[in-house]
Amino acid sequence: MATINDKIEDGTFSSRDTGDVAHNLLKEVTSYLPGFDGKIVILIGSTARLCASEVAVRAAQVITIDPGELCNHSNATRLTNFPPVLDDSRKIMIAENSGDLLIYDHRISLNNDDHQRFLKQSLSWLRENGYVFFLQTITQGKENNEHQCVDDLWSITSTTCPGRQLEEVFGLDVVLIRPNSRPFSSQRENEADRKMVWLLQKVKRKLKKDMTFTTLQEILNNQLYTKVRIRQLEGIFGRTFVSAGGLTATKEFLKKLCLRPGQKVLDVGCGIGGNAFYMAKEFGVKVVAMDLSSNMIDIARERAREMGISEVEVDFEVADATRREYPADYFDIIFSRDTILHIAGKLQLFQRFKTFLKPGGQVLISDYCCSEGEHTQQFKDYVKTFGYSILSQREYCSTLEEAGFVQIETENKTDLFIKTTTQELDRLVTRREEYIEDFSLEDYEAFSTMWRNTQKCAAIGDQILGLFFAEKPT
Repeated sequence: MATINDKIEDGTFSSRDTGDVAHNLLKEVTSYLPGFDGKIVILIGSTARLCASEVAVRAAQVITIDPGELCNHSNATRLTNFPPVLDDSRKIMIAENSGDLLIYDHRISLNNDDHQRFLKQSLSWLRENGYVFFLQTITQGKENNEHQCVDDLWSITSTTCPGRQLEEVFGLDVVLIRPNSRPFSSQRENEADRKMVWLLQKVKRKLKKDMTFTTLQEILNNQLYTKVRIRQLEGIFGRTFVSAGGLTATKEFLKKLCLRPGQKVLDVGCGIGGNAFYMAKEFGVKVVAMDLSSNMIDIARERAREMGISEVEVDFEVADATRREYPADYFDIIFSRDTILHIAGKLQLFQRFKTFLKPGGQVLISDYCCSEGEHTQQFKDYVKTFGYSILSQREYCSTLEEAGFVQIETENKTDLFIKTTTQELDRLVTRREEYIEDFSLEDYEAFSTMWRNTQKCAAIGDQILGLFFAEKPT
């Protein structure tokens, strides 16, 4: 059966196909965005422009960029025959910092240098905090095709454009990367192809003294959680786990919840899936598991395939918890383990959690905290080195309360942390030669030294492992 792409190419694309594609594409886009009512929307590509009629009903203005006939929507503008390369002789006349949302045709190839330059140019059209939605086709059978596509889009996130003020620079941060969950037509697409949803947001870059910048995604992927580093952690903490205590700690923490089959759980900072796999298999819940590190999600999906766990049971996505939108009143439980210390804006994050939870929904968080009072210089240096944002247990509870949660409880789980890490370090010593063979002597010494120092911070009271439970009011 001919695919939508085939029909577009051979000219047999019908009005029924148009309606299917437009409706399903908009359904996909709006499921990931706050909405575009009253916004300026730019549709780029022949498939994206099929949404113009439906978008024009809700948007303040629609601009479509594609070869073909002029559209006749009263609040839509067609720019035809756009050049892939924008040069001084022929520019698309879109005002800078004017658009709220760009939707790209999934048939645009990012392997094409001209299109990459076009995508970078279009960054200047977006307002600050505007979104780019891109649906990318990944063709099966082409060696390294998926990895190349991902590399191409990561390169776009390193692109910048100047702002209106001196030394003001903007770029694109990843909000979401995930497999597309819906077909775009009643006609079956090529089953050998997969599609990836990319949602990016235009943000102001914080430049260092040398005028460079580093995003949190880059820190996670290139420093804290390289794929080698993740496998080192998994070898110590247990298969599918990258947090101290592994499955033992997860079982202990989940005693605070009464998980039931069919409940919807959001796992924030899911790592390589250990907590999500356990909840899905042991309790029959359906888990959406997110992590900002694409390295984590790549390995998590590998483990899911190895364990025979389907996307219906655990649905993984690369996502930024501070930006990713979910429906209001959707989840029964939000769970997060040893993750939120990476996030400075905890109040705003907890307010988002409250929105996503159903009335009476529960949040369960384990996170590293600091004790009240003065801390040793060693602990201060440790927190600064890793860029952590750490609160005391009291401050954590106050922040949850300010976000609107009730029935707030906290427990000090530092004894469990010291006990389990002692066991894990003992196993590491036992496996010393094997570990050095798999990685290196330098890795072995660095890891064992770091965790012994962390244990010391916990033993003298600088660092606390806190467990927090709270409910959304009914």
